[in-house]
Amino acid sequence: LGARLVALGRINADVGNPVHPPLLHITGAVLARVLGYSVDRIAFANTLAFLAAILGVYFLARRFLDGRDSFYAALVFSLTPMVYASSRYFMTDFMSMAVVVWVMFALLKSDRFTCPKWSALFGLLNGIALMTRTTAVLYYFIPALIIFGIALFDLFERDGDGARRFNQLGLARLALNAVLIVIITLAVASPWYVTHGAQFYKHWMKPQKGGAGS
Repeated sequence: LGARLVALGRINADVGNPVHPPLLHITGAVLARVLGYSVDRIAFANTLAFLAAILGVYFLARRFLDGRDSFYAALVFSLTPMVYASSRYFMTDFMSMAVVVWVMFALLKSDRFTCPKWSALFGLLNGIALMTRTTAVLYYFIPALIIFGIALFDLFERDGDGARRFNQLGLARLALNAVLIVIITLAVASPWYVTHGAQFYKHWMKPQKGGAGS
């Protein structure tokens, strides 16, 4: 197995268009190894992502709704034609969507990045999301930025006379959680991105040639 992994790392394949990280492909390969090779068994990777997304939508809705309404939200999501039909295709968009749902759940559970456990889980899921699709972070970057801004604003606490005072201890905790998120994200995603950095550069910076005129 070690020799195969070393040989795999030496493959210098064309990155193609678009460029995709390997989490979906690794998941499909593992399923093919465990269940046996077939197109449907490889595509089962996104069926598992579909089930995870349904569960994630339920728990995400529970942050705002009661159990019955959260169940209905997850049911409507699962019965959306584009969603359940896409779960049968082997494409990175779908697994990315499933992970983004859980990233949003961890983001809310982090309580404005004040909970170390959920902040660490947010960093882990953030790294996993980047391993599903390079653009996955764009779907929750703005919400995460807004919540981080609210966390900074909350550092200005009101004292007894109504004046706002800056909470330096709170800033230290927020900074430590932010560093924890970055470290975990880099630990998960950076090895693949660093290894393929030159290919990324060649893909995005290559000159685009127009077609021949008539």
